Amino acid sequence: MDAVPTASVLNKSGSGGSERSEDSGGIFEYFGWVYHLGINSIGHEYCHLRFLFIRGKSVAMYKRDPHENPGIKPIRQGVAGPTLMVEELGRRKVNNGDLYVLRFYNRLDETKKGEIACATAGEARGWIEAFDQAKQQAEHELSRGVSARDKLNMEAEINLEGHRHRVRRYAHGLRKLIRIGQGPETLLRQSSKLAARPDGFEGDSGDAVEAHQWKCVLTMAGI
Repeated sequence: MDAVPTASVLNKSGSGGSERSEDSGGIFEYFGWVYHLGINSIGHEYCHLRFLFIRGKSVAMYKRDPHENPGIKPIRQGVAGPTLMVEELGRRKVNNGDLYVLRFYNRLDETKKGEIACATAGEARGWIEAFDQAKQQAEHELSRGVSARDKLNMEAEINLEGHRHRVRRYAHGLRKLIRIGQGPETLLRQSSKLAARPDGFEGDSGDAVEAHQWKCVLTMAGI
């Protein structure tokens, strides 16, 4: 598990830098550093410092502050849909420090959506408020009769559990390489069958001798 770094305080800004009412037309933005908790592919727990950004119903997680690094891509993103639930788990010992943990899950099937942690209980409550505001924004858009495509997009809930898509694509590519790598062995076996002769000798005169035939010749010479 990684050492626990220092997180910053949650920031909240409304449209124009001030809070807004629900019908003012502005969109709240919440952002700040959190600890992303989880278990990696080899079963080890991790605690990574990540920058969490909520705008409207959209949620994105970055390795660095996007305000200071324009153009940086999020490592995870999705929406805080109406079925996303945030549960406060209280204080937990992580390495040599105490953190306040929030758990995400789907209300319908209780599917795990990951965990984040904050340095203080106040920050944890601030993020609960932020996700609640994002869910209200999502429900408000649904109630206004958004298009079918937008409704489908609503199903792409933020998921902080498990491996990122990049890791899965990389692993999938490895499996492809393994399958491609099996080709030569298959072709060698097929060529051996095609070159076999009824008299028990394989290959035509002048053919290159395969490796297993070299071993056989050496054994016969040794006898």
